[in-house]
Amino acid sequence: MSLAILANELAINNYNIFYIALWDEKDKYDFEWLKSNSVNIVTISQNKGSLKIIIKLFKLIRINKPIFIYSAMLKSDFISRILAFFLNTPQAASIRNNPTSYYKIFSLKYYLFFLQSYFQKNIVFLSNKVYDDYKTSFLGKFNRSNLYTLHNPIIFDQTISNNFLKKKFQLLKDKASDFIKNKDVCFRLTIVSRLIEGKGIIEVLNFLGKDLHDKRFSLVIYGDGPLKGSINDFIIDNNLIHKVTLKGFCDNKIEMFENSDILIFGSESEGFGRVPFEALSFGNMVLCNKKISIINEFGNLPILWSDYDTQLVISDHIHQLVKLDIESSLSKLLNIFEKLSPKNSHHNFLKIMNSCIYE
Repeated sequence: MSLAILANELAINNYNIFYIALWDEKDKYDFEWLKSNSVNIVTISQNKGSLKIIIKLFKLIRINKPIFIYSAMLKSDFISRILAFFLNTPQAASIRNNPTSYYKIFSLKYYLFFLQSYFQKNIVFLSNKVYDDYKTSFLGKFNRSNLYTLHNPIIFDQTISNNFLKKKFQLLKDKASDFIKNKDVCFRLTIVSRLIEGKGIIEVLNFLGKDLHDKRFSLVIYGDGPLKGSINDFIIDNNLIHKVTLKGFCDNKIEMFENSDILIFGSESEGFGRVPFEALSFGNMVLCNKKISIINEFGNLPILWSDYDTQLVISDHIHQLVKLDIESSLSKLLNIFEKLSPKNSHHNFLKIMNSCIYE
């Protein structure tokens, strides 16, 4: 989605863009809005095992002769780098996660990334944190690439007004006050994630433990993936059927965040988590795993964005909510929205692209 938003902004600014998927994915976004802005959407193959992918992509690039190729994910980075070399086309690879922790050492993907990064001329990271982690890692010592940072762009819902956010923040403060006084109140917790290892979902469920049996909490989980069965078993085994709802895949931000109070983002390996920032835009408090928290790259956001480390004691964070400075939080939030806007991302991308083309 982040690449789609960037592609759309480039197309609006009169660039001819090809948005290419190497193969079909099970869960698809509706990209009709991209097509309406003249973005060329191409799916090379119906399955990821086809060897014809490289040939078809080569033909597509050779015919259309792009001035720049921007790729994401290991396989597409690897293929794009090879084709860019033979076609003498400037190219950059967008690295979504910190490879030194995301790929298991001694694994094939680890060595593929090492090989690719050694010959890759330009690498774009999604956050300064991942950039710094890579640069100081064992792999980073062998780096010969030009390194850049480009945060994911986010489209913030224009129907969410400042007045809405102020009311939401006041509601959070009032709920926190009632919570401390043991009054009848319910905090609506939300998890939005792919249900896979490394996203910290089972860990979060264990952290919440007894809290989920408290009538003052409810939890909705949005997402799909191989851990769905294990999560469902946890819900049943811990008698949480009436307190935890497993919704499945959803891309409707209004449904996910408008009536939510607190988003818990437990991912342990993330280059840039879009979900926490989208939740913030709907006035949610965010509890983010300290391992991947990058809020400091945009400025401090006290209370509204809180980190947790080895334990998550949710009542401690709720107690802090009564101290929330609404006006200051809103001002800082609007500044973050501006920095993550598609317009700003487009501007930063062009600077990186021009550097890659004219180096």
